Amino acid sequence: MFSFNLTTRPLFLGTREQLKTVEEYRVEMICKSDVVESVIAALKEIN
Repeated sequence: MFSFNLTTRPLFLGTREQLKTVEEYRVEMICKSDVVESVIAALKEIN
């Protein structure tokens, strides 16, 4: 989830003041607590 604050520098598409829509996917999974860190790292690596 993206959270905006004053130091945020998000990557974005489009032009200021123009609505831009993009296709996106939501990924949910259930895993054991001892592998959560490695699962998150693997998802970030392939993205």
